[in-house]
Amino acid sequence: MVFVFLCAFSTSHGSSKKTTDRVLWDYWYTVSVEKDHAQYYNEKVEIKDGKLACFQRVWKKEEGFINEEQLGSFALDDLNLTPLFFNFHSTYRETETTIDGSIADGKLLTVKAKRGDKELPFLKKSIQSKVFLQCFFPVWLGRLLPQLKEGKLTGFNTIFEDTLEMGFKAIRGSVRLEKKDEFAKKSDSSRVSIGLDNGVKASWWVEKNGALVRMESGSPLKVFERVSKQKATQFLND
Repeated sequence: MVFVFLCAFSTSHGSSKKTTDRVLWDYWYTVSVEKDHAQYYNEKVEIKDGKLACFQRVWKKEEGFINEEQLGSFALDDLNLTPLFFNFHSTYRETETTIDGSIADGKLLTVKAKRGDKELPFLKKSIQSKVFLQCFFPVWLGRLLPQLKEGKLTGFNTIFEDTLEMGFKAIRGSVRLEKKDEFAKKSDSSRVSIGLDNGVKASWWVEKNGALVRMESGSPLKVFERVSKQKATQFLND
């Protein structure tokens, strides 16, 4: 998947209660590769106890099997979406991979990982400031949208939570607001171009809050579409 991303208190009897906890979105998507049904997933982003939480659950059709991935990412609800921790779990046939990452003060990343019954090497590394976890890219984009000027590039740095083999290297990217096309007008969305320094390029259509409506990327063409839960869960059976 490319990328396949906010506190008030009331007191009573000496206790405090959050009043701004809310779900920002909870959407289902299908992914086609040159019209072949490849995967579907659910993405939920919410504010909980003053923190941002992003959950993704993916079902992939691979070599005749349907494999699953789950991701939970957490960040501070601040201007930089300062990363806190993440948990990733995937199943490929009979092999399970788990990744537990935490970021101290937004600067020091530590990762514990396991594949099957084997513990993988412990990782500890410094990360640069203003890097956010990829699950929160739509949140970052939604906050940025009002400031974007058509045709102007804006850069960002992000860490993909499943890039174990890459050592969780931060990826540099850029976003550019494009002129509205027919789909953007019809869906009342904004169209943006995304480029990553690993060569990935994509067109996104997003709501005002940054939530994805549609994405097109790569060759062969990969298309992400927001659909109903019913359509998504039947997608790999069609």
